[in-house]
Amino acid sequence: IDVEKVAVVAGLSDSNYALVAGQIAQQAGIPFITSGATLPTLPDLVGDLCFLAPFGDNVQAYACADFLYHDKGINAAYLLTDMSMEFTTTLAHFFKERFEALGGTLVLEDIYMNKDPDYSAQIDRFLANASGAQALFVAGVPDDAGVIVKQFRDKGVMLPIISGDGFDTPLLMEVAGEAANNVFVGTHASLKNASDKVQNFVKAYTAKYGVGPENAFAALGYDTMYLIADALKRTASLSGADIAAAIGATSGLAGVTGTITYKDGAHVPMKSVTINTVQNGEFVFVKEVSFE
Repeated sequence: IDVEKVAVVAGLSDSNYALVAGQIAQQAGIPFITSGATLPTLPDLVGDLCFLAPFGDNVQAYACADFLYHDKGINAAYLLTDMSMEFTTTLAHFFKERFEALGGTLVLEDIYMNKDPDYSAQIDRFLANASGAQALFVAGVPDDAGVIVKQFRDKGVMLPIISGDGFDTPLLMEVAGEAANNVFVGTHASLKNASDKVQNFVKAYTAKYGVGPENAFAALGYDTMYLIADALKRTASLSGADIAAAIGATSGLAGVTGTITYKDGAHVPMKSVTINTVQNGEFVFVKEVSFE
């Protein structure tokens, strides 16, 4: 902001970092769009120049709860939460809220800290106290995903495991291997989606970098820059207020990760949630869940 004199700041896929960066941009009068942080209250905490490109944690947690309850017929679950960051605790809060509102029961709740190497204590408590659980919801992040899944599977827990976009990572399959089967992820897009917009993005990304995009966060980064470019075409000046007004007026902008609309003055877009599952070492599209 001070050196390059930028008109907009975009990026950061973690709510803790986005909170700090967003406040710096807000104080300077510069719009800030996070490409991947999903804390739904982020714009309220930062200010009127802050926007999310993805949906909020409440939406993805609700989608996971709805999928378990309605699509899988599951009404009893176990909840495991990483207590080390805002994203995971928020995700767990909204999953619990929605699952119980639907009529589901959490038979046991437990916690851990990011990058714990050993989950045997949690698994032992699960085996001793969660016999009625039909599925596991884990509020976690990429570097723990494969480790948690593998250790639960190694102890014989073969129930469905579901998480939010923190499990949208190749590390899940690389670390857990075949144990990652029957894991479901609520995330921003399926890169296996046959739509021209998704596949053209995958082809362009692969041509640029020599490998395909590893998850939906690459597509979120693309959509964030597309969102800015679209807004700049509709703004009268490069003032922070004018750019923010143009971003906030975005409606029906078709992106790789869904259609972006900021409705009724909200700074978190209305978007659907994609449910993927792991089959034979890769993510496979299951369905889209929408709350519009």
